[in-house]
Amino acid sequence: MVFLFIVAGAIIAVLTGIAIYYHVLLRRQRQKEIELAADISRAQERARNSIRVLASAMLEGQVTYTEASIRISVLLSGAGLDETELADYSVFGQLAAATAHIPILDAWKALPKKEKRAYDVEREKLEAKYKDFIDPVATRLIARLSD
Repeated sequence: MVFLFIVAGAIIAVLTGIAIYYHVLLRRQRQKEIELAADISRAQERARNSIRVLASAMLEGQVTYTEASIRISVLLSGAGLDETELADYSVFGQLAAATAHIPILDAWKALPKKEKRAYDVEREKLEAKYKDFIDPVATRLIARLSD
């Protein structure tokens, strides 16, 4: 009989140890999830702030519609907006796609002046085509992200 109590006590001790082990693991996992959620939230807020700054700068003529659209279309995916909202702001991606063939950075610097001017003229025409669509969307986007 005493032997059964010893075995039962040992089983209870082992099961208690296993339960404590899994409890510690669960607590660590929850803490990691909390930290990850906080990291995601901070990244989304940075993306929203960047979008607001870019959209405002674009509307004020401080940055081209093409450059702002390229950057905003990328930032939107990390801003934590739902699919419906992203669809509402798709015009930025449309202008970015329409101008995607225009060289940038070092490839732009390597172009002769004549080609640069031709691309600038093409870009300006595309921006003029999209401007009437982008301006109200950018204004709504700034208001949405300022809440």
